[in-house]
Amino acid sequence: MKKRTCWQDEPPSLFLRDSAEQRIYAFLKRLSVPFRGIDHEPIGTMEAAKGLEDKLNAEICKNLFLTDRDNHTFCLFMLPKEKRFRAHELVQETGLPPLHFASPDQMQELLGIRPGAVTVMGLLQDRQKKVRLLMDRDLLKASWIGCHPGVNTTTIAIRTSDLVERILPALEHFPIFVSLKEENR
Repeated sequence: MKKRTCWQDEPPSLFLRDSAEQRIYAFLKRLSVPFRGIDHEPIGTMEAAKGLEDKLNAEICKNLFLTDRDNHTFCLFMLPKEKRFRAHELVQETGLPPLHFASPDQMQELLGIRPGAVTVMGLLQDRQKKVRLLMDRDLLKASWIGCHPGVNTTTIAIRTSDLVERILPALEHFPIFVSLKEENR
């Protein structure tokens, strides 16, 4: 099992990192956005991510890459890990056409990432602005948000305010905020 290594503002052994991951760190550095990270084995469930949340002191959120039936509309949807994705509810609130999960090929083409590593940082790759960002408002309650830097073996934490006020404007992606209902348990 890969040792969980925590670090601040620059990962250890940067030259061994994936090129997409290196671009993300360079982008954050260019904006002077502080971040912290942890290296880990790939994590398959949100439950398994709980340990990362505790170590990073950040809200790990779900990131879903969605498209419509005709593949004309692409959305990256960020929502709290405890909320359940209900396509019909999202469509009602946004007025978008019905959405379903996009293919791994579409994800690779538009965001430069593979399944398991979906991240808001993938918008760095979307230079043609084909992907809309949807964010559940409840994420704004968190001081820090955890996300992958393009690979699923590292998670970084960035301030929510830096994401919304600095990173997204620099990427020229402005979120559409939604409020999905909490799941009754």
